[in-house]
Amino acid sequence: LVIQWREPEFYRIPVVYYVVRLATNPEMENARNVPTAATTQKQQEFRKTRLKIRGLRPNEEYYFQVGAVNQIGASDWSVPSAAMRTREAPPAQTTPPECMDTESFAMVMQWREP
Repeated sequence: LVIQWREPEFYRIPVVYYVVRLATNPEMENARNVPTAATTQKQQEFRKTRLKIRGLRPNEEYYFQVGAVNQIGASDWSVPSAAMRTREAPPAQTTPPECMDTESFAMVMQWREP
């Protein structure tokens, strides 16, 4: 899922980096920060206004907020985005089947659901 936003008004002190968070509800309850780069140092240099979000669950709705940080401090979080849904996906892989019982011409197999 790729999100994009517009650069905010910065009143002659430019944005140093952006922070992003997500939640599964529009009230942003239990929101969690989204890494914008591999390291904290790189995250504090993230100036792009577009971000590919990875590690989301298939067929799930997400809401996002963005904040801007400059030399003076951090902005308030943006208004939450409209709901964005990830694509559907096939089910996860099952566990290998196990033989539970055998008869002359049959066997009982078992496996766990994904």
